[in-house]
Formats: sequence, C-alpha cells, structure tokens
Amino acid sequence: MNNYSAPFARYLHLLLLVLAVAAVSCTPKGSKLSKKEDVVNEDFLFRKLVSNQLDAEWLSGSARISYNDGNQRLGFSGTIHARKDSLIWINVRKIGFEVARVLMTPDSVYVIDRFNNQYAIEPLDYLTRMLELPADFSIVQAILWGNPVFFGKGPYGWAKETDVYRLYNDNAPIKTNYWLHPEQFRLTKMSFDDPAAARKMLIEQGNFQPVNGSDYFSYFRKLQLTSEETGSIALELEFSQVEYNVPKEIRFEIPERYSRMR
Repeated sequence: MNNYSAPFARYLHLLLLVLAVAAVSCTPKGSKLSKKEDVVNEDFLFRKLVSNQLDAEWLSGSARISYNDGNQRLGFSGTIHARKDSLIWINVRKIGFEVARVLMTPDSVYVIDRFNNQYAIEPLDYLTRMLELPADFSIVQAILWGNPVFFGKGPYGWAKETDVYRLYNDNAPIKTNYWLHPEQFRLTKMSFDDPAAARKMLIEQGNFQPVNGSDYFSYFRKLQLTSEETGSIALELEFSQVEYNVPKEIRFEIPERYSRMR
C-alpha cells in the first residue's frame, strides 16, 4: 500500500477512520417516563438503550468532515449510502471533485484512488491492521446506524448526572459508558476505554432532528480518539440530506486502466 501519494494517503486514512469510528448517530424517537412503575435503574436504562436502536434497511446522507490531529487540519465532504447487513458505500470529495471511493462488505473493503488511477481490494481485517481498531462489519454498521456498541455483556451500573443518565460497565476489558437524555432517552454520548491497549474513544452527538417525520438523527457529532498509535485525533461531522429506507443505486466500477495497489 506504499504506492499512495501523500495527500491521498491522508484522505484515505481519514476516510477509513470515519468508517471505523466515526459516529453517524441516530436513535428512534423515544418516550418520557409515563408510568409510576417505570423506575429508573440499570435494567430500565439498558432496555431503553436496546429498544431505541434504529432498525432501518437503508441509511443515506451527506457530510462535511473536519479532522485535526494536532499537526494538520483537513476538511472534505462525502456521501454515504449503506444497506443493512450488506454494504457501506462512501465517496469523498475535495473542492467538488471526487478523490476516492470506498465500498465495504461483510468480508472485504474496496478502494478507488482517483489521484493515482489505482484501486485496492483487501479483507476487512485490513481496517483493523491499519487503524488498530476493531473493524467487524456489524460493529461499523452499529456505529453508522447510531446504535450502541456493546463491548461487554455486563453487569451494568448506572448514575444520574447533570441532565443525563449514565449506564456504564467497568468490569469488561473495554470499559464503556453510555449517556442518555432523561426525556426521550436518546443516546447523546458514548465512551470506550481499553486500558490494556492504552486506547480511548469518545463520541458526542447533538442537533437531533426528525427524519421521515418521526425518527431522530444527530446532525452534529464530535469524535475524539486517543491511542499510542494515532496520538490524539478529533473529528467533527455535520450531516445533511439524511434519509432512511430509500434504496440507492450503488455504483462501484473499477476502470480497466486502473492498476491494483499492492
């Protein structure tokens, strides 16, 4: 993979980082506590976290993405089309021109490099090796859908903090926290701490707006990733034109003149 030009390598790394950790976060519209017997505790919050997961066959949207690792700042725009349990397609544009296209399936990742007239086909664990992050398709899909990623099965604890409830698991190898809004129980923040790997990730979500008249989507996200491999990385995403359950035509033709990257 050393044939990438330096500019493209930066954009590709950022693009794959978005796929692997970037948090496209959306949760269905929830409900307030309506019954006296609905006592808030860890079981109640866990059920809300599970029941409020998005279940959409298709998810599509556009995004403006900014990246800052302390040494450089990058910005570009992209379009994402994803079909549940099937594929995740994304193109990345700079100054109106497409510079890369990526297709992820449950077992592979395909990349088209418009800068160098090249393409790559790799097994999905390439993302894990490249980013030192778990890149199972189901995990990437859960993050893209905005559903909670469960690294452990519990037991969970809970706490009432200022304006939010926090559900946490400190007993698993990866320590997890989920913050839920007290009215609609939307997932507003997630954090993951892997002490053994000296790696942390924080995803904050805001600007929830209805999509398709009911389900809510977080149009603004801020992601922070800290690890020995990457240092400190901050990623901000602003979404627009979000759609659920609208089938899209997926185009991923590799031109014959393109050579395969090794």
